[in-house]
Amino acid sequence: MLQTIKNKFYKKFHTSFAKSGIDLQVFQILQQKKTGTYVDVGSHHPILANNTFFFYLRNWRGICIDPNPAFSKLYKSKRPEDIFLNIGISDKSEDVLNYYTLKEGLSARNSFSEEYISSNNLHESIEQIIPIKIMTLNEVFNQNMLTPAIDFLSVDCEGFDFSVLKSNDWNKYRPKVVCIETHDKLQNDLVSESTIFMNQIGYTLKGKTMQGAHVGSLLFME
Repeated sequence: MLQTIKNKFYKKFHTSFAKSGIDLQVFQILQQKKTGTYVDVGSHHPILANNTFFFYLRNWRGICIDPNPAFSKLYKSKRPEDIFLNIGISDKSEDVLNYYTLKEGLSARNSFSEEYISSNNLHESIEQIIPIKIMTLNEVFNQNMLTPAIDFLSVDCEGFDFSVLKSNDWNKYRPKVVCIETHDKLQNDLVSESTIFMNQIGYTLKGKTMQGAHVGSLLFME
């Protein structure tokens, strides 16, 4: 009951749930579209610091993907009309990959990338290494999407974002807006492998939201 009341309040006053207000910006870019479809890769918690809960409140529906098994029950409870997949996404056809879960307070930085863990000095914060099933985005879409029309794709995978992008069939599934997390300086983002890749498949970088010195989200559109 309390959550229902909160949701009505959040919806009425256009409350943002994303770390840098990316949900509000995408909502405006898509001209406050009344219903739509999203795919949230690395969705983390179903409400807190989440890029798509804003849209769920407005009767959008979609697929949320996160390798952290701790979120399975939360999504069933908080977002029962979404599809939640407790898997990892990669461009490589591997059965499982090691998923590095970090201590409390750092779980948003859990990653499949040992390079990411090392470069951010997170080895001492590793709590558990869990083997997680891996699929490509194309496989997920083929198995779960009733239509190839996707309005918003959010990718936040702590060092694995480029692998996620490469795993999609961009000729078949072309989201209107693509959001990719970045931890780099803006001048580097402009020539990053993700930006170059997105340009090559027909998308244009429209801007970057900020939530720290360099951490933010890149917004791409066709």
